[in-house]
Amino acid sequence: MSEKKLRIEMAEQTYYESIKKGLEQLIAFENGDTSKARVRVVEIPNVEPITEYSKEKIKELRQKNNFTQKTFADVNNNKLCYHGSHIKGLKELLPFSKSHNTIKKEVVYLTPNDSYALFYIWGRPYKWITFESDDNGIIIFTEWFQNQLIEFYKGVSGCIYECDMNNPNIMQTHIKDVLNSEQPVPILNYQEIEDCYTEILKREEMGMVKIKRYNTLSQEELINIYNKTVKAIKMEKLLTSFPEKADFVMQKFPLAWKEISTPTE
Repeated sequence: MSEKKLRIEMAEQTYYESIKKGLEQLIAFENGDTSKARVRVVEIPNVEPITEYSKEKIKELRQKNNFTQKTFADVNNNKLCYHGSHIKGLKELLPFSKSHNTIKKEVVYLTPNDSYALFYIWGRPYKWITFESDDNGIIIFTEWFQNQLIEFYKGVSGCIYECDMNNPNIMQTHIKDVLNSEQPVPILNYQEIEDCYTEILKREEMGMVKIKRYNTLSQEELINIYNKTVKAIKMEKLLTSFPEKADFVMQKFPLAWKEISTPTE
């Protein structure tokens, strides 16, 4: 017998003898004989029990942080947050927009809802936001004038950028489902959107988006739009600044513009 074969047979014999010995010790231990067994005692430290919250407490926490139900779930599951832009190929999101507070620092805006980010993809030099997120995370887009959805989004392309929700620089704002960061935010991935209008209609069909078209609005809703437009013209001082946005408002909301621009006697 060769030396190599002998070593293999001896190794196999030792292996099987070890298994046999272990089984014999296990049987003896179960029969009460602990003389040949080694017992290892492991002390388990005290562990704090997992806190269980009632529905009322969850609702209180969600409202305190201004989160929708979907956002609250996403945050607790450590998911992504998103930023919509018509600019493609970005690797990092830089603070450019003014924050909605008295400090007016430049920030990056993000959202835990990628459908919300979709509506922020547009090529206009100004914003005219007529959408919001409801408590179920569904985006409600209201047309303030005829065919607004088509005019704003048809033929517009861009990206929904994905970022890490756990980034410590990303903070919740007072606006529902809107986050911001005063620091640059690294991009993890992106969804390229070829046509925002087509994508919005697709998400509408899936129940992720609800479109309130202009010709379906009630008289009360139309009056509310009128009052909001008048307020926006005053607050943003459109009579004396932001000419591109002023032209847009003057064309789409002539009655509201006339009310503000006509001198009072």
